Amino acid sequence: MTRNKITTPKILHIVTVAPTWKLFRGQLGYLKKKGLDFIMVSSPGELLKSYAEQESFEYKAIPIERNISLFKDIVSLCRVFFYVYQVKPDIVHSHTAKGGMIGMISAWLAGVKCRIYHLRGLRYVTTNGVKRRVLMFAEWIACKLANKVICVSHSVRHIAIEDNICPPHKITVIAHGSSNGVDALNKYNPEILDKHDVSGFRKKINLPDNVFVIGFVGRIVVDKGIIDLIEAWQQIRKYVDDIHLMIVGPIESGDKVPDKYIDILKSDDRIHVVGDVESPELCYANLDVLVLPTYREGFANAILEGMAMSLPIVATKVTGCIDPVVDGETGVLVDVKSPNQIVNAVKYLYENKEHARVMGKKGRLRALEKYKPETVWDGYYQEYMKLLAT
Repeated sequence: MTRNKITTPKILHIVTVAPTWKLFRGQLGYLKKKGLDFIMVSSPGELLKSYAEQESFEYKAIPIERNISLFKDIVSLCRVFFYVYQVKPDIVHSHTAKGGMIGMISAWLAGVKCRIYHLRGLRYVTTNGVKRRVLMFAEWIACKLANKVICVSHSVRHIAIEDNICPPHKITVIAHGSSNGVDALNKYNPEILDKHDVSGFRKKINLPDNVFVIGFVGRIVVDKGIIDLIEAWQQIRKYVDDIHLMIVGPIESGDKVPDKYIDILKSDDRIHVVGDVESPELCYANLDVLVLPTYREGFANAILEGMAMSLPIVATKVTGCIDPVVDGETGVLVDVKSPNQIVNAVKYLYENKEHARVMGKKGRLRALEKYKPETVWDGYYQEYMKLLAT
């Protein structure tokens, strides 16, 4: 290794789709100050370009399909391999199942000695048959070819070891987990938001004052449990008149929610569909409880953001949710695909608003103590230094 590489190691990040770069906010700039340099690779997208320009990093757009597509995947693998071979980074750090597999194969073929796979979730847990086996194989290959596997949560690490995806000695979790921690001081902080901005947003989406607001933040797909939430909502709305539902996130075509449920979202005058937003702080500031009835998570960033905003959480007992939420203390955990349990949890928080506020305060304290971004970023730095030293 040359002197230049020792002083300025070059790390190549590979992700599948551009929106994943949202999970890196602040991280690469922080690590650059510690003497690291980065190149970013993903499918084309405005977020790739804007984030790279904002943080002053080199980037390369290479199309990578999120879903299985044999011919396109081979083309992507070839293009990524040639780029890795050309750049010759000191470390390749790849993320998500598809980006992870393509990145690790490319780095291995190109002779990159330091290879990190970032396990951000296990898509196969909600699939069956051939698709499940293919997704498991992709995870296994990525872990097999990596020198180190960083797992986004302790609960996902447990499943990965249990399913023989990765041996225990190779897979680690940074601190208490999460992709990037949460900025509970300067971004997701209810104390610093302008009250006029909060009330203005409320008026913009026609949300009445003095009503109890349930919120969902995430992609509107089946795996996020949106069908269960809608079925629970149809019971909740009959309970009292002063409860409303806010839905924040994009309606996606993959893992598509049936039209009859989308029609309910669009036609109910007590449901407020906000769509995708760049900064959801104003959404959280207008909620009384955050509900995420998801079927699987790597680490639920929406939960972490909601906790930082002093919200009690209702979430399912799945990977990535059981890590941040302390059942009965910072929120309520319910079984998967259990609309009735969601109803009961929301009713309890509605009827016990003081306890709900206490839960929210404890959640914010937990976010501040255990999920500081700098703690996560320093953990990444230490892993990079360990690999470079070997």
